[in-house]
Amino acid sequence: MKASLQGLRDPALNPQGLPQGATVLVVGGGAGTDLPHWRALQPQRLVVWEPQPELADALQRKLHAGAGETVVCAAVAPAEGQLTLQVLNNPRESGAAQPTGLLAHQPRLLCQSTLVVAAQTLAQAIAPQQLPADGPHLLVLDAPGQAGAIVQASVAALQCFAWLVLRVGTEALYEGDVPCAEVADLLQRAGFDLVADDADALPPHREQLWRRNQPKVQALLCQQQLDAVLVELAQARADARAQAEQVSQLSAQAAGLLEERQLQQQALQDAATAHRALDKAREAALGLAAERATQMDALQQAKASADKTAAERQKQMDALGQEKGQLTQARDAQTKLATERQAQVEALTAAKTAAEQASAERAKQIDALQVAKASADKTAAERQKQMDALVQDKGQLTQARDAQTKLATERQAQVEAL
Repeated sequence: MKASLQGLRDPALNPQGLPQGATVLVVGGGAGTDLPHWRALQPQRLVVWEPQPELADALQRKLHAGAGETVVCAAVAPAEGQLTLQVLNNPRESGAAQPTGLLAHQPRLLCQSTLVVAAQTLAQAIAPQQLPADGPHLLVLDAPGQAGAIVQASVAALQCFAWLVLRVGTEALYEGDVPCAEVADLLQRAGFDLVADDADALPPHREQLWRRNQPKVQALLCQQQLDAVLVELAQARADARAQAEQVSQLSAQAAGLLEERQLQQQALQDAATAHRALDKAREAALGLAAERATQMDALQQAKASADKTAAERQKQMDALGQEKGQLTQARDAQTKLATERQAQVEALTAAKTAAEQASAERAKQIDALQVAKASADKTAAERQKQMDALVQDKGQLTQARDAQTKLATERQAQVEAL
């Protein structure tokens, strides 16, 4: 921005020069490369805003606090809050948005990191400086991708500066960027004139020097005041029409009220007649009210009894609910028991069938055994007969043996005698 800043010292562009007591406010100071050109203007105060802490620290070491030079490590943005800064390998091009359009001109740009920084509006940035609205102050605005949006959001704050130095793109270089032509149109409508356009600025950037046209600003203020008066006049006319409509409505309401008053007088006469009838009806109503009071007492007693009965029924319902739960549990248990018993019955049926089959087989075996027993009994009978015959034979043999023994004894005696 050397050429643009030197234009302020050009007598042809600025015959008076930058007066004593002027403030130079720089948005986007970087590491302080243009510091000599800012100091050459000999401002009373130099306030530099830089959001990148490393650059702000480097700039702080170069500034002279005793000479009214200060640095603020923060960003200036269209709105207050937190701002995510895209830190590029070229720090000067770092901005709050992606450099989509700028990559077509500088394809080697890379986003090295992101940085979350605090941001304030331009009005908040200049508030501590207490700059008068018509002061001879300078604003240097070098906020990549944000310059146009800051101008759009801070038209009133720009009136504090007599000079503006802007670095903007000839096209939208960042996402949401405002190109130079729109920014120029906005500044012209705000009462600024383009004084110089730095021809040495590297495209696609342009560095421009703008001067506040005080008569034009006054004309704009007058136009704004005139517009405000016209708006107020239009509002007054609308209010007058509304009041006229209200008067017309009030007249119609007055006529209606007159008719209503006549009707009310007639109604009063009718009311007097009705009043007498009401007295009689009141007496009847009093009697009816007494009867109703008696009925209400009876109803209240009946209600109390009904409430008591309802409470008892509620208790019964609660008890029935508990019994129902118990019965449900018992039913579930019985269902489970029935299932188990059914399984047992099926098992017993299968066992019974097997037992019947075994019984049939055993019956067959018993029949076979009975047949065998009959055969055995017959065999035993025959053997018994044989045994009886054998016994008889044995007896006979025994008698024969005894006889032979006796005979042998006798013969022995005879032998011995012989």
